Amino acid sequence: MIPKVDVIHGDRLVDHYFWLREKTNPAVLAYLKAENAYTDAVMKPTKALQERLYQEMLSHTKETDLHVPYRDGDWWYYSRTEKGKQFSIFCRKRGDLEAPEQIIIDLNELAKDGDFIQLSAFEVSDDGNLLAYSKTDRHPLLLTVNMAAGHGGASGRYDHLHETAFDYAFLLTQLGVEQE
Repeated sequence: MIPKVDVIHGDRLVDHYFWLREKTNPAVLAYLKAENAYTDAVMKPTKALQERLYQEMLSHTKETDLHVPYRDGDWWYYSRTEKGKQFSIFCRKRGDLEAPEQIIIDLNELAKDGDFIQLSAFEVSDDGNLLAYSKTDRHPLLLTVNMAAGHGGASGRYDHLHETAFDYAFLLTQLGVEQE
């Protein structure tokens, strides 16, 4: 493959693996499949050890857990994890901690079509009806801001999300990443 060459401030940067960004390119898929097969073959003798180490680490992890709740207005917010699920579930209860649970965001549901997701920012409107959040998923550099009904508020409480979006947009432009 042809290397990508950039010149930045007089420095010549050569990226021999830039072509791997073309996720739908059959050559990229074939290369990655071959790399995975090679890794599987080389690591095969350590399969039992890998499983033993994984089980050892898992034994020290509390898979079903509830993080400390915090109060915001009439609501108690918290996140929890469940055994067998990889990602957190963000919830709230109105009034007191004995109230029925409302699941706000289940990252396991959002990640069911991909391998990775992370919640970066999480902000609930003053009236508790709207949620602004940013997440990363299969595109770890790409920022998504979801805000129902376009509620931005005159208070400026969501300004940091706009600033973050501009920071990411600048970074992506500098990296030459284009929207898919």
